[in-house]
Amino acid sequence: MTIFSPRFGHSTFPGPLNPHAGIPPAPAAQPSNTTADANPGPNPQQPEPSPAIPPPAPAEPGAATDRHADLVCLADIEPRPIDWLWPDRLACGTLAMLSGDPGSGKTWVALAIAAALSRGRVPSTNHTRQPCTVLYASAANGAAELIRPRFAQLDGDPARLILLRGVLTASAQPASLSLRDTPMLEDALERT
Repeated sequence: MTIFSPRFGHSTFPGPLNPHAGIPPAPAAQPSNTTADANPGPNPQQPEPSPAIPPPAPAEPGAATDRHADLVCLADIEPRPIDWLWPDRLACGTLAMLSGDPGSGKTWVALAIAAALSRGRVPSTNHTRQPCTVLYASAANGAAELIRPRFAQLDGDPARLILLRGVLTASAQPASLSLRDTPMLEDALERT
C-alpha cells in the first residue's frame, strides 16, 4: 500500500554522497587586537549565519541547463509539528509504503488501515477522528475479487476508498504506474 504525497521526489545518487561537496569551508578566524573583555565572543541570542551555498556551476556548451540540485541549509528551515494520521506511525501528507514477500499480509494490513480511517477511527486504537478518503494504489490485486470483499470484512466505507489502478494512455489502454507518472499521482490526489 502506498499513501501518496503530492510533494515527493525521486533522486538517484551514482555513488557515495559527500555531504560537504559544494559547501565552502568556514572562513578562518582573524586575529584580534582587542582584549577578551572587549570581545566577549558570539552572542548566544543570535544564531550563527547559514553558510552561503554557491549557485550551480555553468553547464557545458550544448548541455541542457533546465535541471540543477535544489539545496537549502537545514538552519534555514523552520521546524513544525507533525500532523499525525495515525499517531507515531503515519503522518498526514507523507509517503508510506508496506513491503514484504507475497502472501505476508500487506494487502490486509493496508486495507485494515484504510477501513479504519474511512470510518473515522484511528487504526488499532479505535479512537475517533475525522473520516478520511483514502487513495489506494493497486495494480496487482483484483478490485472485485479481493479488495472489495476484504474491505467489507474490515467494515470500511467503500465510498471513501478510491482505487488508483494505473494510467490510461491516449488510446485508452491501461498501463502500470511508475515513478515517471508523478503528474498522474498528483492529479489523482487533487481529484480525491
